[in-house]
Amino acid sequence: MASHLHKGSFGLSFALSIACTISILLISAAAVSAQTFSPTGSTADPHGSGTATLLLSGKVLVAGGGNGEAQDIAEIYNPGLGNFAGMYSMTAARFGQTATLLANGNVLIAGGQDQNNNTLNSAEIFDSTKGTFTATGFMNWPRSDATATLLPNGKVLVTGGLFPD
Repeated sequence: MASHLHKGSFGLSFALSIACTISILLISAAAVSAQTFSPTGSTADPHGSGTATLLLSGKVLVAGGGNGEAQDIAEIYNPGLGNFAGMYSMTAARFGQTATLLANGNVLIAGGQDQNNNTLNSAEIFDSTKGTFTATGFMNWPRSDATATLLPNGKVLVTGGLFPD
C-alpha cells in the first residue's frame, strides 16, 4: 500500500514508525541522580507501534500495537506496584495509532493500521473509570503514525502521519 507525505497548512508532516516492544522502566529519584534505569514489570503481549498514555491516576494505559500484526489488547501499568494488571479489549485491532489523554481522564485512540495494513479513520474512547473501550466517530481521512494534540477548547487536532493515496 502506497503512502505519501501530506503538505497542509501545518507544513510538511511525516512520521516514522519503528516497530519495537514497549518496555516500561521505573525510574526512582535515586536512579535519576545516578543516571541508571531499573527494569520493572512486563506486558502480557508485545505492543510494538502501540501507545503508552499516562492516566490521571498515575497509571499507564498501554494500547494496541503488536508483534507483526495489529492487536486489540490494552493493559494498565501500575508504577506503584511495578506490574501490569488487566487485559482490556479495544473496539479495533490497531497499531501506529494516536492516544490522547482528555481533560475528563478518558483517552481518545484514533487511526492506525489494522492487521491487513489498511489505514484506519476510526476512533475509540477508553473510559478510565470503567476500564472499557467504546467506538466514537471517524476522522475525515484515515491516517497512521500521526500526531494528536489536545487543544484548549477540549477538541483533539490530529495531523500529519501516513495515509493511503
